[in-house]
Amino acid sequence: MPQIDDYVHPFAEVALSNVTRAYPFASHHLARSLADIVPAVEKHPAFANSYDWHSSVHMHYLLASLLETEEAQRADWRERALEVLTSHLSEENILAEAAFLRENPSWERPYGWAWAVELNRVLNASAVSELRALGANTQVLAYTVFDLASTWLPKVAAPVRHGVHSNTAFGLRRILLGAREADRHDVVDIIAGAARRFFAEDAAWNFVQERSGHDFLSPGLCEADLMAEILTEDELEYLKLWGPVDRAFGSHRYCRWGPAAGTIGSTSHPPTVSHEFRAACSRML
Repeated sequence: MPQIDDYVHPFAEVALSNVTRAYPFASHHLARSLADIVPAVEKHPAFANSYDWHSSVHMHYLLASLLETEEAQRADWRERALEVLTSHLSEENILAEAAFLRENPSWERPYGWAWAVELNRVLNASAVSELRALGANTQVLAYTVFDLASTWLPKVAAPVRHGVHSNTAFGLRRILLGAREADRHDVVDIIAGAARRFFAEDAAWNFVQERSGHDFLSPGLCEADLMAEILTEDELEYLKLWGPVDRAFGSHRYCRWGPAAGTIGSTSHPPTVSHEFRAACSRML
């Protein structure tokens, strides 16, 4: 049976290839005037690669995570990976990325926000000194997300529950964990309050109807993941009322990682779905 180390090298090749490929690139920007129609790298000096911004942040996160593995210590791609991460995640580049988020506070919300916090978290926790130094640079990006999330959540009337990028629970869980590690208790409290308001009354989740054809996340499991971080031990009885989680893990049909690995890259899938399968796989690390 393949082991996790068997995936380190091919995943690293994918991540390095993506973060050094400028095109194709989907900017997903609102153009307010012709002045906004510029090469993506002018707006995103760190993350104008890997097809779109959130995928780029995710690929940088993946590459940093792979550098923590034993396999990476002797890998011929190690120095190249450190060189690319150091170049992309410079203080100047990340300040520009954080400024763009502040100027466009609904952009990449909450999925790209979540991966920005995850990137900062893995860099700060790294055993690799070069990566920890980059964590000092990306801190401003994570704190920008914390501030944006704190302003946004009290205004949200209802969560997004489908299994794509805008899923509220998926993004909030990752921002929550990053805020805890950063001792941002103010942000933790705002997210916890919003999660209770959004989800605490849910019951009998219908896993039978997951996943829809465009989903790459299980909406039900995303909610369960978030609430397991929020609820006290006594309150976790909620999950028994909420839905049959054992069924959710009983088949790859319901698994948050998407369809079985054999389907990854299949030409029978639309490009968007194949893109999400590859993204989902890296979360197994």
